[in-house]
Amino acid sequence: MSCIQDLIAGGTTPTKHLIIKELASRNIYHPPNGTHVNGMRQWFEQAGLVEKDKWAINGARLKELLGMGTEDIEVLAGLSKEQRDFAKLLLA
Repeated sequence: MSCIQDLIAGGTTPTKHLIIKELASRNIYHPPNGTHVNGMRQWFEQAGLVEKDKWAINGARLKELLGMGTEDIEVLAGLSKEQRDFAKLLLA
């Protein structure tokens, strides 16, 4: 999701090609002819996170589903392995 949001924040309309390129810049491999990105968008559509055939994430729906917004997710993504392990222990 952060790839998509970063493209939009930069004034770029996300496309399959641009998302794959952005994933590659983050060292995430996507096969050139793979359909994973389109499948992900279809899942997002079913969950109400994006409009049909669009990529813009509905922040309110994300928060409704996860109980946290993108800012919270970014904070969690920045935790070290040890910090994530500690947070998991607290939740248990």
